[in-house]
Amino acid sequence: MSAKLMTENASCEEGLVELPQELHVVGGFYPFASERFAVKPEEEAPPFLRLEAVDADLAFHVLDPFVVMENYAPELPEEEDQALDLQGPDETRLLAIVNLTRGAANATVNLAAPIVINTRTGRAKQVILHNAAQYEVRHRLFPV
Repeated sequence: MSAKLMTENASCEEGLVELPQELHVVGGFYPFASERFAVKPEEEAPPFLRLEAVDADLAFHVLDPFVVMENYAPELPEEEDQALDLQGPDETRLLAIVNLTRGAANATVNLAAPIVINTRTGRAKQVILHNAAQYEVRHRLFPV
């Protein structure tokens, strides 16, 4: 089964967008060396997805940041836009890494540095947003 992502401007089935089944993460996720990741749906916990390293025992839980924050307005640095060869918003998708180290009830999500995906090429990169100061690295997923 392929992973799908809800776009920020659409709803229900028409808003679901196919993600590449495998991503090439440029530079990996520091400090990990892996650059190839399979995108897997979390069947028991939608809308969460998993990025699983193809060549290592490494996985990340991720989520569409627009699900977390309705008015999320990320600004990508131009050099990152060019590095990923993004040709428009229709082929650009974002995922935010979820931190579950303190348990699901205290889960946080990184909105300041999302994973930017070129859906046409499968290239991806974790990017510090131009307007990162507006967002938290540890934004609580479930308010207290």
